[in-house]
Amino acid sequence: MSPIELANCIHKKISINRYSPITMSNWFADYANKAKKFLSRGLKNYKQSNNPEFKRLEIDIKILSTIGKFFSYKIKSACYWELFLKQKNYELGFRAVRFYEKACKAWSETAEISKKYYLKDLTYGPQSWLRGRWDDRLPAIKEDVIKMKNILRKSIVKKTKLTNNNKILEIKNNQKFKIEHKIYKNNNGELVIKLKQNKKSKDKLLLNYRHVNQSEKWKRRNFSNDEMFFAKISKKYVLSEYPIQYYFEFIKDKYSSFCPGIDKKLGNQPYFIFND
Repeated sequence: MSPIELANCIHKKISINRYSPITMSNWFADYANKAKKFLSRGLKNYKQSNNPEFKRLEIDIKILSTIGKFFSYKIKSACYWELFLKQKNYELGFRAVRFYEKACKAWSETAEISKKYYLKDLTYGPQSWLRGRWDDRLPAIKEDVIKMKNILRKSIVKKTKLTNNNKILEIKNNQKFKIEHKIYKNNNGELVIKLKQNKKSKDKLLLNYRHVNQSEKWKRRNFSNDEMFFAKISKKYVLSEYPIQYYFEFIKDKYSSFCPGIDKKLGNQPYFIFND
């Protein structure tokens, strides 16, 4: 989901049922902070810190960490800005500018590190425009910030507090939740999925599923809202040469979380498989 798509959902009060760019921003920030933390630990514990191989690693991790911060702030800035363009709320525009200023500062750190160790005009791809060094991009980033400030200053805006719906932009989670389930075929050949739930909830719980076939679209089905949530998939659908892949979706305040979801390493399979 792009910042524009997120802004459309928030503005029109539509459920956000895909991974939000705010979640991507949180991932970037988390990895950037961890890179900085573990590099600091390595510098303290590794006795040969002047070793050329270790020095290269130190330099590149510092650069990658600041680039991670840059993209985290820039994505958040884009989300606030796109919503500002729709709602003309001054607070949204103000926060967008502040996040882009933080992004600019992070890129400045990248530029300073790279100037010490990397030559100018490096090529990093087959096309003629894939060249340069990180500090080459800094003037354009600074120009972006100035343009945003000018647009904010000249716009007719509403100076009101952010609504609860707009506070989706402040969410810190990674859109992941855990729930235990059982899956089996009943006597009619239907596939039954049961979830254990202690109490009734007004929030929606959905099953998303399809065959392990990229040409098929995902199907969605509500779970019955009682003490034992369950959903059924027809016998006809189960009788296929393809296994069934599925995941759960929990919607609270028009914002979806997923199970199994994507883990902290961003490397797991984000769905379950049933293979009869």
